[in-house]
Amino acid sequence: MVGQNGLDEEGHRVAAEVGRYVADSEPPFGLRAIGVLPDQACQRRLETQVARSLGTRNSVNVQREAEIRAALDAQKKRLLGLRSQRDELAVLQREV
Repeated sequence: MVGQNGLDEEGHRVAAEVGRYVADSEPPFGLRAIGVLPDQACQRRLETQVARSLGTRNSVNVQREAEIRAALDAQKKRLLGLRSQRDELAVLQREV
């Protein structure tokens, strides 16, 4: 099921993992490396921002995929039309 920010359970899990990774990683991102532990509110904000970013990117990628599929379908249709015309010309050439 998709939540408010456009992510399903897997998306929320990934966002939480990314948030933990950023909090644990080396500087400049590593808050623990410099002795600062993020509070829960900060952690939730970070997870929310990451989740929104992932949701937005996913939406853009889904839209791109749809556009590419539509272009591919149009190209296939055009190719089939050209092949049909070629076959008709071949028949007419044989008749002459």
